[in-house]
Amino acid sequence: MHFFPPATRDAHSLYAQYGFKPVENPEILMQIWQPDVYQQ
Repeated sequence: MHFFPPATRDAHSLYAQYGFKPVENPEILMQIWQPDVYQQ
């Protein structure tokens, strides 16, 4: 996988210890949010 973006509200320093950095251009990212996609 070329791009693995973890999502966090409060663990930025933890992810930074493993080499993660803030996204350089967050304005180019988009998402589809379907929180109940697996509930039917």
